[in-house]
Amino acid sequence: MSTNYFPYCVDCQSGHPIASDRLDDECRALVRASPALAAFADAWADLSTYGYPVMTLGRDRDYIHPEWFKAHAGHHLVVRNEYGDNDDECGKRYQCHGCKHPHELRCRRHSGHDGDHAEGRDDGRP
Repeated sequence: MSTNYFPYCVDCQSGHPIASDRLDDECRALVRASPALAAFADAWADLSTYGYPVMTLGRDRDYIHPEWFKAHAGHHLVVRNEYGDNDDECGKRYQCHGCKHPHELRCRRHSGHDGDHAEGRDDGRP
């Protein structure tokens, strides 16, 4: 069973509109390249004024949208999977015992945190 990954803006709670399965390493490369992709969005828009067709970069059903990276320039970008797990979070599963019916939760604190696992983030982000 495969898992889908995509670049995700934690600040805006917005995911990049990639259409098919991506590998987490591939998405990390997109996040690392985000400043260049954001700058490319301006150049691409400028070229379009001279009659060059405006389209997204991609192959098959997978497209990179430079304008998404421009809209989220300077924001906290991570790789997220289809289950809502961000790659900058601990991710450890633990049992909730505070409810009437104990259930499993996933720690959303930052990777390598000190102390107990917790459902809420510990960095002030949503």
